[in-house]
Amino acid sequence: MLSYIVGLSIFVLMLVGQFNTKAESVGLGNHILEEGKVTLAAGSKVVTTKEGLEEYKKSFADACDVDFDPVGNIILHYKSQGTIKDKGCTVDLLTNKVDEIIFLAGLNHFTALIDCTNKSINDINDNVLPFTYSLTNEEIKDFNNGPQFGGDGCNPGCGEGMCVNKTGLEIRWKYSKNTKDEDRMGLYANPIGTSFIYVIKQPLPQKLKGDVQVVVNQKEQKYHIQIMKEVGKIYQKEAFCMKDGFDNILSPSTWEIVGTSPDPEKKRLLVFSLLPQRASRNLNRIKIDKRKYEEQSGLPNGPKCDDLTIKFKANNLTLETEAEETKNTEMKEDEKEGETGNKDENGDNDDIYA
Repeated sequence: MLSYIVGLSIFVLMLVGQFNTKAESVGLGNHILEEGKVTLAAGSKVVTTKEGLEEYKKSFADACDVDFDPVGNIILHYKSQGTIKDKGCTVDLLTNKVDEIIFLAGLNHFTALIDCTNKSINDINDNVLPFTYSLTNEEIKDFNNGPQFGGDGCNPGCGEGMCVNKTGLEIRWKYSKNTKDEDRMGLYANPIGTSFIYVIKQPLPQKLKGDVQVVVNQKEQKYHIQIMKEVGKIYQKEAFCMKDGFDNILSPSTWEIVGTSPDPEKKRLLVFSLLPQRASRNLNRIKIDKRKYEEQSGLPNGPKCDDLTIKFKANNLTLETEAEETKNTEMKEDEKEGETGNKDENGDNDDIYA
């Protein structure tokens, strides 16, 4: 299997007044978020073995397609033949990072990558990996169906009704050639439903060459990409099509855990979500200007490559789930409540933390 791997980091400063004062449900485990701090579901524990991982998958019908690599890193799969591309998924991760997310994103195919990235002029829509983070469960439901349009303050060229008010982020891979007719792999980063803001291109790998780092932070440009020391080039800033531009991109937050964490070295919770393909929108190449794309209402129907992956490093993140005995007790209590018409709507509380 050939792979193209990139690493992403999201660095964020906590914003005053960012949190609602009411308690809200977050994560696969329905943890309780209140005033910027989270109380984990009873019985939460970390998952560190393949046996524990299998138990985790059996416990949650909506769990991500997740496994461990040989050194214990956590890998989320977004497969062309899987279900996550259709329904999305959420993982609960324990982290030692304060308002920072670090992961590696990879493009994988059984044969050469050119076989799944070089099909049409608009193959920019073939391998799209949409994601979001630090949202409540109710907010994630909205993001699963696409951007929230209707904001003001966008460039007039964005078109009526196409100004994005709030949205998730995505990465796209696209085959191209340089002026020397050499195969290249383009990596594009943008908020979902907007035109590109950053692009960077590297030689198309014909074999696994190791991790390639991409950085997304909240400095001068809040969401940008970087491979090694080369920073991605701004692409279409004048047609960003998002209310307030970079300032309105979601601010990643890792929430402080109230009480004892299942992993004493990781005392914060990160809720991270892979979004379904319907959360994104196709980009249409404008023929009069080969360097520009415009957002359109059609939905991507990928990925065309076998597997898009996100890898969380074990030294930063830990996978977590509920203790089985806790789940069984809660299920019995729910059954009793159901008999009297008072069944708890939240259900079980297993989680993945990294």
